[in-house]
Order: sequence, then structure tokens, then C-alpha cells
Amino acid sequence: MSTRLLLCACAAAVAAACASKPPLLHPGAKPPLFEAGADVDPRLPRAEPGDDFDRALLDDLVAEAEAKKSDALVVVSHGAIVVERNFANPKAAPLQVGSITKSVVSLAFGMLIADGKLKDVDVPMFTWYPEWSEGPRAQITLRHVLTHTSGLAHNKSVRNGLAQQQDRVRLARSASLVTPPGQVFAFSSTATQLLSGVIEQVAGESADVYLGARVFAPLGIENVSWGKDFANNLDAFGGLVISARDLAVLGQMMLQSGRWNGKQLVPEAWVKQSTSPEITDPPYGFLWWVRATKSGRAFGYYANGYLGQWLVVYPDRQLVAVRLFKGTRRDEEEDRQFGWNEFPVMLERAALVK
Repeated sequence: MSTRLLLCACAAAVAAACASKPPLLHPGAKPPLFEAGADVDPRLPRAEPGDDFDRALLDDLVAEAEAKKSDALVVVSHGAIVVERNFANPKAAPLQVGSITKSVVSLAFGMLIADGKLKDVDVPMFTWYPEWSEGPRAQITLRHVLTHTSGLAHNKSVRNGLAQQQDRVRLARSASLVTPPGQVFAFSSTATQLLSGVIEQVAGESADVYLGARVFAPLGIENVSWGKDFANNLDAFGGLVISARDLAVLGQMMLQSGRWNGKQLVPEAWVKQSTSPEITDPPYGFLWWVRATKSGRAFGYYANGYLGQWLVVYPDRQLVAVRLFKGTRRDEEEDRQFGWNEFPVMLERAALVK
């Protein structure tokens, strides 16, 4: 090869490398990866980031987390915490995690199937809501609700929406059908709230009690709470209040196929099924979002809540990350400004996820 051709080839390689690495949002930033004086959790030991991170991009991620007014950022690699910042939340207080709650609720159904209390996800919803046994809603199954394809109307009104109702299950039971079940994906907190009543009827106790004894307690999650309406219905759509570290522990349990300290808390088959694409547009499992390439290859999964609450899991990379944001106004403008939709992509680049 001539010198000219060799130089051209090298220049092309350098240009390709530069193009593949995004520009830093905070060039030169060297933020601390841990809070000074923070305690060490025996459930997840602390470690320095290894060679499987791009340190400049990891520093950029932490700096951007602070710029986005995050209240918590936790990154776990190979079972050890490599980043834990609490920013404006110095006491690491539990926070409301919005629709991450939905993904946590999903765990109960795999456990109920394994216990023999629930046949499968194709049971019709009129099993628990008998007024649906006649008419178009008779075709709605549990699978449809778990994949947001129930076809039920969802009231997003701030004044008259789900969160403003004294009996949220009653409102969900009265929802009309707007599209045929199983045909259209439409993210619906209204339909998800029906699962509160399903779990209580099948398990004989509310989801917070059921999951509290079977999942939270074995994981050492103690400081957790769950919202309810005035009719004492648990908020299955978004009422969970939990710390970022505890949420990272739950994510690590999911990464370990539902096992913790040698005990199977959530059935391995359910972890795999619920976090694999049941539908492809968008990639979505059973109340878990799926990270997938354009060709459809799944490489991770996540739970996501309003205002940029994130729990992201990459099994092959042995990576778990949590970002939480409390907010002040909790309106759509704040969600646009601080919701940080780019979080998974920035994390993937920093952690060299392939």
C-alpha cells in the first residue's frame, strides 16, 4: 500500500472512531462517583469502575445527572456499586417512582402462576370483573392488560383523571372499549389499576403485602411504602415509594434471573418472559419495556416512570442502573426539561453496552 493510501486509510479509521464516540456534554468534568461519608451496603459492595467503562463518558453521565437535577443515580456493575450519588437528596430518602411501579407489580403474576393460584396470562379479565362477561370487554385477557393492548379508554385529564378518583379500580372497571383487544398498544394506567383488584382476589392479600413478604423482605428492602386511594385500593399504576439503592437491589435480583442469596424469589421463567418482547412495536414485555436494536435483537430491559424515573437492566453486561428525580412542579414542562429520555443511551455508551 502506498504512503498516500495508508495515510488516507488511517485518517478514515480515526474519523470513524471519532464519529462512533459522541461529544461530551460536560468536557473535562470529574465529578465524584460517591457521596463523601456515604455508608456501604453489604447487599451491594462498592468498587471502582473497571475497564468495561469509558471513564470520560461515565464522568459525563454523572455530570449530566447533576445538571438534570437528579435526586439519585446508582450504577451497579457485576454486583458492585460503581456510582452512587444522591445530589439534592443527601439522606437518600425513598422517592415516588411513578410507572416503575407497574414493572414491580408484574412480578406478582409470575409468582402467582408458579404457586398454582393463577392458570396463566390468558385468563379473561371477567374472571375477576364479572360485569365484563357480556359485551365487547369479554374478550380482554390478563395478557392484554399486562401488554397495554386491552383497548380500554384511558382518561389522561388532570382534573378528572385516574389519580383524582377516590375509587380508582371502580373507574377502571367502567372504562369503555375503544379498540379491539390485542391490536393496539396504548400505555394505560387506567387498565393497569385493574391489576390491583386481580392480585387481591387471587393472592388473598394486596400487592404490597404479597410482594412485601415474598420479595422486599428477602431483599432487605424495609423503608418502602405504596399509595392507596380512599377505597383502600393499592395504586398498581404508580404508587410505589422506594429508595434508589433498594431499587438497584431489586434490579440486581432481576439480573440474577429472580434469585437472591441462593433463593428463587421470582420464577426464572417469568423474569425471562416478562422482560422479552411480547409485542415489537414498541418492544414491550409484561409491564417491562425492552431495549432492542433496529433489527429486533433485545439486549436489555427497563422500567420507566414520569419525570424520568429509570431502572435499567442489561443482563449480558451485568449492569443495573437507577436514576430518580423528585421534581417540584411535577408538570409536563418539568418532565420535558428533566425527564432525561437520553439516560439509557448515555449509560449504554459509558458502560460499553453492545
